[in-house]
Amino acid sequence: MTTIPLDIVETIVDILCTDPSNIPTIRACSLVCPAFIPICRKHIFASVIIEDRFKAPSSKPQTSPIQRLNCVLSTSPEIADYIRHLDLNYHVRYNGFEDESAVFTKIKSLRSLAIRYSFGNSIHAWNDSPMRTVLLHLFRLPSLTKLILRGLNLFVLTDLAACVNLEDLEIRNVTTTSPSHYDFQYPPVRLRKLLCMYNGSVRRNMNVARRADGSPFIDVKGVTDLTLDITYDDAVKASPDLASRCRQLVNVKLYVSSASLEGVNLSQLLGASMKTLKNISICADYIDGDGEDPLCGITNALGQLNKENIIEDLTITIIILAGLFEMQENAWSHLDRMLAESAWPKLRRVSLTVLVDPDARLDAVRALDDYFPKLPETQFHWLLANKSLTFEFEARLEEASDIYPYV
Repeated sequence: MTTIPLDIVETIVDILCTDPSNIPTIRACSLVCPAFIPICRKHIFASVIIEDRFKAPSSKPQTSPIQRLNCVLSTSPEIADYIRHLDLNYHVRYNGFEDESAVFTKIKSLRSLAIRYSFGNSIHAWNDSPMRTVLLHLFRLPSLTKLILRGLNLFVLTDLAACVNLEDLEIRNVTTTSPSHYDFQYPPVRLRKLLCMYNGSVRRNMNVARRADGSPFIDVKGVTDLTLDITYDDAVKASPDLASRCRQLVNVKLYVSSASLEGVNLSQLLGASMKTLKNISICADYIDGDGEDPLCGITNALGQLNKENIIEDLTITIIILAGLFEMQENAWSHLDRMLAESAWPKLRRVSLTVLVDPDARLDAVRALDDYFPKLPETQFHWLLANKSLTFEFEARLEEASDIYPYV
């Protein structure tokens, strides 16, 4: 009988685990023999999701996921070293998290942490949560490089100072406290990726926060990937200062919801990164009454950018939420003319996708068959004729909620 060396078995298991759908197979492999257990455990427990849904009181004993994790780590404490990604969905009405939260202090090698506070539409207060002290232990881990925060109210911005090696920060639907002063002695948090959605107060406080020497508390100069929403007035006003501090942007995504880019100066927003910026993606929704421009001011905003930019890829997504009553057909051609006149030297791909929400008016849904298919030939002459770039156009029916990164 031929015996396969364990190092080869480990390599096979490692390859299998590049696809998360193979985890059930790896669980089965862990039962083959004791020698397979450590090889498989590092993948089985690499990602842990803790999500406790509120349940009505019951006479039967209820064991929560966090209690089960505590039991596992108490029996096999070495498993804590395998946990690299922790997704914590904390529901406001359930107090079991606080009762068992000491289990998180056993985790020492975490790379990414997601904290989602939710119960229906509630937003949980962070600054007085009993969980805060325990979770700050995870913030302080030198291995932590990615942090996702969603649905937190009154988040204490200074808590990020504990994340000494943080590179990737995602914040959605979060409000922050406003201390009387910012005077940080900690090293700046140097980000490489930043997603900030629906967080006007977060952006304002990130702009205000300074260390003792006057330098920003959150250092975004090295950010290469930036995602922002342009929705509320306070978010729009805070965006330019935050984005203009980024000097090495490569990929930018903008989400324009119930607003227009008409009054947003993209040259001010992205001007500091014109020598590095290669990919721009803009997603906007069009609603009857917003005006005659189906592109929601995107064309004029893009026209402000330096013509000597090195942008290679432009992706535009328009979501039709209501109808086409006020839309001017020739407004689409403005984008074609702007790109032709600007002649961006490095542009190699332009993608325009129109998504019609199923709940939109009948005229918009019918347009998928008779109006939108004609647009490329009637409105985008330069893009179709240009052999130096690829032009992609698509119009289809799709739920708006599947596009926007809502909490």
